[in-house]
Amino acid sequence: MDELEITEMKCEECVNSRFVVPSRVTFKQNGVKRTWDYIKAHDSVAIMIFNTTRQAFILVKQFRPALYMNFNRKANGEETSSIASTNEQQQLSNKIKTTAPYEQGVSYELCAGIVDQSRSLIEIAKSEIQEETGYEVPLDKIEKIFEHHAVGYAGNCGTLYYAEVTDEMKTHSGGGNRNEGEFIDIMYLPLCEAKEFVFDAKYPKPGSFIAAFCWYFMKHKIKSS
Repeated sequence: MDELEITEMKCEECVNSRFVVPSRVTFKQNGVKRTWDYIKAHDSVAIMIFNTTRQAFILVKQFRPALYMNFNRKANGEETSSIASTNEQQQLSNKIKTTAPYEQGVSYELCAGIVDQSRSLIEIAKSEIQEETGYEVPLDKIEKIFEHHAVGYAGNCGTLYYAEVTDEMKTHSGGGNRNEGEFIDIMYLPLCEAKEFVFDAKYPKPGSFIAAFCWYFMKHKIKSS
């Protein structure tokens, strides 16, 4: 991975976001009034990619600020259940105590992207594979696996795909769109090491990542060592 250099980190009020919008819904359930806060967010696609030449899965590594902020809050001894108000966040905008190492904010993920275009999901998946990993994969070689939903703080849908590639299908180095501020590193995870890696908690990863690998392990009847 490229050297991780994070500087001048601070909290600011989130306004006019292109990606998330906080909202609140009130309703009665069986006669009981309820209130629920949630986030409006884009749907997404993710692709599990297996390189048959190398017998390895292709993962992406990148710094995730939200992940880091959670680790940093714990490192500072803050109550995990305590959520600061907007005014408090503004008052503390220049007072973030960055105690946790920035490397703790690096996640291990499948190639993925948000659905913010008018193209079909599979076309977006193909584009993300090419942009993030540098592999050119025909649409008919991308297989839909399953869908999943965020159900607590958001209700957006994620669609999981699977694709196999060879070294010959790689057209450039990948790494995401640097013009949009993406800094993505590619990692090859050997098949023989996948099960140990997937369930190792010291490597932060999304729940959908683990679900995709469980699907692969069951499909190919890979047993625990």
